[in-house]
Amino acid sequence: MNLKKPLLIAGAATAVGLAGIVGMGVASAATDSASGIPTLAEKIATKFNLNKDEVQAVFDEEKVARHAEMQKHMEERLSQAVTDGKLTAEQKDKILAKLQELHANRESERASMQDMTAEERKKHMQSKHAELRQWAEDNGINEKYLPIVKMRHHHGPMSKEMFIHKSTEPTYEQ
Repeated sequence: MNLKKPLLIAGAATAVGLAGIVGMGVASAATDSASGIPTLAEKIATKFNLNKDEVQAVFDEEKVARHAEMQKHMEERLSQAVTDGKLTAEQKDKILAKLQELHANRESERASMQDMTAEERKKHMQSKHAELRQWAEDNGINEKYLPIVKMRHHHGPMSKEMFIHKSTEPTYEQ
């Protein structure tokens, strides 16, 4: 009986994480029209004879809400790590500031990668990942407390896109 509760909690946490990733992907797909291919919001608006701007506004609101939810979840996890003595309050603040920086630069980062080949994008992302690891090391932060930026493969106009990989969620054990 004691084993069921941790498994249930782990399953629920995984489901929430996956829902967040899927939601981010959908919201992101709704805003990528630089390629000239209709976005999901545009397709929905056309199919159901809706105002494209209103449909896009719904996707944008969802994207903002998901980001706020993920930010809250990250803050709670980091606060628990501070409580448990695994991180200092200063390290927590640095991680949150770094996450805000990464989020703020995400669109310009995507735009800069638009004209890159697959190999160039891969090298660019490896470089960004190395920079993040070095930043963590310079600040005495164990890498497991950082979101790991990985590549997700698609069969569409955006062959790869950045996302925060939830399966590397920190365990807060040293």
